[in-house]
Amino acid sequence: MKITGFTSILILLLFIMTGSLLAVTSDKTQLSDLGSYEHGIVLQGDEIVIIENQTLHLQGDIIVKDEATLIIRNSRIIWELTHFVSYIGHVTDNGKLIVENSALEVGIPINANLHVNGGKNASMIIKNSRCTWDILVSRGSLRVISSSIVGANGIFFFGQSSSHVTIRDSQVRWMVIKIAGEREEIRINGMKPGKIEHLSLKTLEGAKLDIANSSVSGWVVDIDFYDDPNKYNEKHVILENSELASLWLWFRPGSYVKISNWGAGHYRYWNLKDSSILNNIKYDLTLINTTIIEFVKLQVLGRAEFDNMKYIQVSSWGNADVFVNNSIISAGILLRGSNDSVKIWNSKVISGDLIMMNASHLAGFGGDFHHLEFKNTQIYNLNEIEMATNYSVIKGDVKLESNFERVLRWPYGRVLREFTIIVRDENGKPIPRARVYLLDPEGKLISSKLTDNDGQVKFSIIFNSENYNQIWTLEIVKIPLSVTEEVRFLSSTPITVILKERNATAYKTTTAYVYKTLTKKVTLTSTITKTLAVPTMVTLKKTVTSTYTVTMVMVRPTVGNIAAIIASISTSSIIIVVAVLIFLKRIWRAREPPRESSSQQFHQTSL
Repeated sequence: MKITGFTSILILLLFIMTGSLLAVTSDKTQLSDLGSYEHGIVLQGDEIVIIENQTLHLQGDIIVKDEATLIIRNSRIIWELTHFVSYIGHVTDNGKLIVENSALEVGIPINANLHVNGGKNASMIIKNSRCTWDILVSRGSLRVISSSIVGANGIFFFGQSSSHVTIRDSQVRWMVIKIAGEREEIRINGMKPGKIEHLSLKTLEGAKLDIANSSVSGWVVDIDFYDDPNKYNEKHVILENSELASLWLWFRPGSYVKISNWGAGHYRYWNLKDSSILNNIKYDLTLINTTIIEFVKLQVLGRAEFDNMKYIQVSSWGNADVFVNNSIISAGILLRGSNDSVKIWNSKVISGDLIMMNASHLAGFGGDFHHLEFKNTQIYNLNEIEMATNYSVIKGDVKLESNFERVLRWPYGRVLREFTIIVRDENGKPIPRARVYLLDPEGKLISSKLTDNDGQVKFSIIFNSENYNQIWTLEIVKIPLSVTEEVRFLSSTPITVILKERNATAYKTTTAYVYKTLTKKVTLTSTITKTLAVPTMVTLKKTVTSTYTVTMVMVRPTVGNIAAIIASISTSSIIIVVAVLIFLKRIWRAREPPRESSSQQFHQTSL
């Protein structure tokens, strides 16, 4: 591999290793009882803690700061994360973390991050160990000796900082090279997975990477940004004759980008600025005879439009506003910003994770309250679905082609999901003014609406960690037919219901509310007396008698009584109501005085 810079040269050097890596000069604290550390390890001052010959299930953060030292020897540390990076690890200030002959693991297969981000003396040393945590080195040093780093990603090398990473006789899943800084052309030639005999890399910003006699399963080039809004990444990265596992691009706050017809694959020649609209972005990327094997990761903090992309991951941070159209998403959708919005239209999700999480503890541009909208999108496969958000919203039309209940994890939080229901007849025509009821898992009425002229109606359900795996019920009524449909958090939308004889039943009552129906014959009798104001004072009497069958419906005292009673009216009940009205009309007419002809009036007068 050959790497060169415009103002700095990244060259191959022979590394000679001398001296011992592990040295503990004090046994100030020998840890024998781990009970006080099960919920997190926070060391400060000049504390020295040694974990030796132990197995620790850790449910909390790992913080080593000030001049403190944490030593893990001949032990197994299992970080019991509840969701994506639910706990954080930091070696900061002049803190030190030393791991020897040990295993650093996660309880569930998910990302765990340990960040070395202190002063120049902050350090982490791993020797003869296996680590399934990702290690990020932005400031300070990391030494990996005769070990394997096989986390979800691997090791992150921050080229824009003063980090120093040394790897000897080890295995690394992915080596993520983060690049940012002042204007410079960086040429990387022959970056490919496999065995690395000797590699030394030094950036203009002072970061150093030394690898010897080690294997890297995949390389990732991560073109980063600065948190400082007045500072831009102005690097031009040129990749030649290389094979990357993945390529990651960050789009800073306040930026607007539009990229089309791109993604993972092989490129004889491709240039970012020539192929895209980039506003408020100053870096550039050129691919020459280079292959991106797995996916392109698009990390957005501004506004972005992606069209006809293939094999990508969509990741939103900050106040991102992202629109993806007609694309193939192969590495998932991650929403970790603050009031961010992602729209996925006319696309396919074929793999990866769907994560909506509160990431405010990860970075200043992390946050919560996410908005995800689908339109005409299919999800074929997902590794994980994770909801760890205080409140977020999912809307739109998406078809889930598999049963994803088995990969759904919901540690906490609430998500409002909007469902569109379409009611059609057996010929596919929409049925307007059909009554649609939404019942909760206990059978209580939540809402009742009429379909519009297109046969559509929308309902929203707020799911949380207690009810996300429960079943709601839709009851669709168009007298005399009704049908029911189940609704879950992972139901495909729109939910289309065909109301026809084969799948509908004659509608009688809403059984969730009406619990007793009584039928009784009732005889109505009325006698009407009327005295005519004529000289003879004639008195008329008329008796009207009719017998009807009356149905009485007894209803539970709930908020939904009125809707339930209306829904319970069958055709026969309507006939009874009409009959009673006719009967009352007959009585009223009987109360009126008889109309007399003119000849009758003359005859009475002549008397």
